[in-house]
Amino acid sequence: MQLPPGKRRLSGELQQTRLLMFSFFRLGLPRVFTSTAAHTLFIKVYGPKLIPYAFLAEVLLVQLFRASLHQSRRKI
Repeated sequence: MQLPPGKRRLSGELQQTRLLMFSFFRLGLPRVFTSTAAHTLFIKVYGPKLIPYAFLAEVLLVQLFRASLHQSRRKI
């Protein structure tokens, strides 16, 4: 099939890269909106002074959860 002048066909690798970027963008947007809403509610309830502690707690809890998952997979 002939493409119109000035148009070019993308390579397979470029098409896959674009699809991957689009899917991550599409999946990441709701996460950003959810995090923004959650942080807004946190600030409204607890105030901005506790934000650093909330971030530290989030990091620690995520790492503990990851470690427990890793440990449970190792036992299987």
